[in-house]
Amino acid sequence: MKHALLAFRTGPVLGRLFTLALLTAAGTAMAAPSQRTFVASYGLDTSPNCNLAAPCRSFNAAIAQTNPGGEVVILDTAGYGPMVITKSLKVIGPSGVYGGISVVGGGSGITTGIVINAGDSDDITLRGLDVSGVPGGVGPFPLIGIDIQNAGAVHIEKSSIGSFPEDGGGCIGFATAKTLRLYIVDSILRHCLRGIVATGSTVSGNRSSVMVDNTRIERGFNSNAASQTVGVLMQGFVALSLRNSIISRYTVGIQFDSNLATANNALDIINSELSNLTTGVAYFGTGDTGSSQIRVAGSQISNVTNEAINVNNSALGRNTFLTIGDSVLANAGRLVALTNTSTDTVNARMVLEMDNTRVLNASAGVSIDLSSPNNAKTHAYMRDSTFAQGGSVLKTRGGAQVSASLIRSEVNNCAIVVDHGAGVVRLQENHIVNCSDDFVNNGSGNIISDLRNVVHDIPNGSGFTYITPTPAPLK
Repeated sequence: MKHALLAFRTGPVLGRLFTLALLTAAGTAMAAPSQRTFVASYGLDTSPNCNLAAPCRSFNAAIAQTNPGGEVVILDTAGYGPMVITKSLKVIGPSGVYGGISVVGGGSGITTGIVINAGDSDDITLRGLDVSGVPGGVGPFPLIGIDIQNAGAVHIEKSSIGSFPEDGGGCIGFATAKTLRLYIVDSILRHCLRGIVATGSTVSGNRSSVMVDNTRIERGFNSNAASQTVGVLMQGFVALSLRNSIISRYTVGIQFDSNLATANNALDIINSELSNLTTGVAYFGTGDTGSSQIRVAGSQISNVTNEAINVNNSALGRNTFLTIGDSVLANAGRLVALTNTSTDTVNARMVLEMDNTRVLNASAGVSIDLSSPNNAKTHAYMRDSTFAQGGSVLKTRGGAQVSASLIRSEVNNCAIVVDHGAGVVRLQENHIVNCSDDFVNNGSGNIISDLRNVVHDIPNGSGFTYITPTPAPLK
């Protein structure tokens, strides 16, 4: 699949929002800032201190009256306008109350709901907000729900962000050369070109990170039909943890671009579901050296047109590790594809570790596809798992450094158990039943068995090919 990547874009919107904030503050009878201010549908921005008895009408007016580290509290559900945050702050909607932010674009020139441009150590919390792009009209169009330009940490809780389908935009995003922590909890992101864009642009200090918990990222939309939708796009020096969450109906569920040299990156998918996608997880390693970790635990990736997990490395000296445990990969063209096109035959290593996982129904014919056309190291170790339905369970291609081990696993109802084209395949204590062909040798290399595999009810219409060459015990 060709991936046309678009930068997460910011523009003159920040200046317009600052102008709006300054005009709002200028129209307010200024008083000493307070630790806690309030906004309400019946409030007035001319309130001298935005207190409980005399709340303000807009977020920006209340922010101007709030101490760094203070709170803006929403008293009732209403629209309170876009805001700019330049200091440590909490914007809180109590349970049952939310603060609406409508981004209309057009003549207003405002294309972003919330701009955060605070200090390196500032903490911002946003709770109980609804940030929505308003479709229709003429440009400029709503672009970004929450644009994080700088902060120490941003916490987004119990909020809804949606309807930002324009090129270069998305629901939530940041691009930073510093260290930023983004936490998204109990929220919904929908109808955006990208749900989350997280870019660490420089390898320095500690990497930026995104932690998503109990959140739905759903129904990607694109105003330009040629642009692919992405649930989460992570690039550069960054780590992502997705826990107890759902990504559904995007072109790509998670796209992981390791494009900076020496960057050590990580993606964790824990107790989550990725479904109804073209590709579940797409990884591209192009930055030389460093390490990339992809870990899937207790999760399901299913109903995918192309690959459930597609891992590609072309970098020199980069180690790429994919670990899958206690999970289900089902109903995809290919379920796991590892392609190591690196020309580095010594240090560029790609490894799959799979335990206690169900791998089901590869509609395009391959469950586990290992390819190393330039003979870079590509290894797979699969234990205590089930492989069923579809074409070839394991396909190996490339050079002698491709290797796979299948241990204590169940294989059933497939066309070919092993379509062997390169390297070594090792088999130990597997139960293989009701397939059309057992092992087909389409290249060079060995299939080695410990002689304790059970292989039965396989007609082998193309000829009996079990174990090529002569079976030999594992050493």
